[in-house]
Amino acid sequence: MAGIIKRLSRADGVSVSAPSPLIPTSTQVDFTVNNNQSSALTISGLSFSSSSEISGSFFVDVERYDDSNYYREFFKCIAYYDSDAASWVLRSPSEGDESGITLSITAAGVLQYTTDNMTGGNYAGSASIANIVKVLT
Repeated sequence: MAGIIKRLSRADGVSVSAPSPLIPTSTQVDFTVNNNQSSALTISGLSFSSSSEISGSFFVDVERYDDSNYYREFFKCIAYYDSDAASWVLRSPSEGDESGITLSITAAGVLQYTTDNMTGGNYAGSASIANIVKVLT
């Protein structure tokens, strides 16, 4: 499917390209969120490839807690390939608590995260990525 561009002709004779196909996935990616993860850690199960995709969107639901605090944060993420910079860009506005997680994407399209240190004892953290939609080239 990658690389398929449908040419359409409008009534006035102007030829236009149809948008790239959207490919929703039923995949959900669940992962454990480490405490005090100071170096970027790869999130396995979701990545982007500039050879087949130009952008994508997904939701991330993060839950982190310890004996002293409970945080829940929701992200609506947009990843897109910046061909001028030859790298992927991630926009990840969030709602809810500030959970202390920072999401990022490498130039190669690999999702990663870091976290702050929750010091209350008995730490637990988890996250789910869902509603993944990729726009093919």
